[in-house]
Amino acid sequence: MRANEPHAPSATGSRDATFRTMRNTLASGFFLTRHTGRLALLAAMALLTCAATVFAEQGGPLFMVAGDPSEVVGASIGFVGNVTVPGMVAESALRGALVYTIAWIPVAAILAVATTGKGVSAETARISQARGIPGGATVLSRALPETGALSLAYALSCFASFLFHLLASGTSFAVAPWDMAFAAIATNCLLLSAIYFISASIAALLRAPLLSAFLTLVFHVGALLAYPNAYIAGEAPAIAWVNPAVCLMHTCSLNTQSMPLGAISIIGVLAIGICCALMYFACNHQEVCR
Repeated sequence: MRANEPHAPSATGSRDATFRTMRNTLASGFFLTRHTGRLALLAAMALLTCAATVFAEQGGPLFMVAGDPSEVVGASIGFVGNVTVPGMVAESALRGALVYTIAWIPVAAILAVATTGKGVSAETARISQARGIPGGATVLSRALPETGALSLAYALSCFASFLFHLLASGTSFAVAPWDMAFAAIATNCLLLSAIYFISASIAALLRAPLLSAFLTLVFHVGALLAYPNAYIAGEAPAIAWVNPAVCLMHTCSLNTQSMPLGAISIIGVLAIGICCALMYFACNHQEVCR
């Protein structure tokens, strides 16, 4: 072989270049510099839900509640606002701080559809392909940082609301159920991320933003409407647990009798992993078929 004869690039070298490019894309602040509008949306959402929780009147609001939320914390399901149970003031404060999680569900779904639609657009795909980045890697490099920002904004809103409720109820921070608060809010962040990735995978498969948004809202919000009646009647199917919105009805009301937080977290992790793999291979296949 001649010394000046060019060598064909190996598959291993191509993969290494792809992962290096993805890493540099995430580390260089691509998300923060290119998506300030969406960050502002998440910050505004956090402020609004926190303010709405803080100024909620005694006894409400209540969304999709099944059971009596004034008897025992954890005996009902749904999204329970400022309802104080005697003897469980701190737990009631935590439950009330999570009431507007219901408003984050459509935000996560629609944000995922919008981000994925941008990632699989023809122009974005061509630019990424020219840089040697697979289409699936392009979509994930947009989605992963956004779920982190979504989770952070949600968690800050919930913790701020919880602190206010503790102060308003005269509960000492020393006796507050911080372990329960961290576990519930962390699990909810995981479930919202699962809702995001389920919606993103639907958008990646269909490549029709309006239809994808409609189907994701039907899937998530439909469960919120249908599940409470089935729960009261004792006819809720086990398959309902694959929907993160159903899990949120239990975690936000601190009802972990049917399923502990650890098991719910596993459901969220599995949903995220499966959807990430589905998005990656679907977008790569669409890129090859262009």
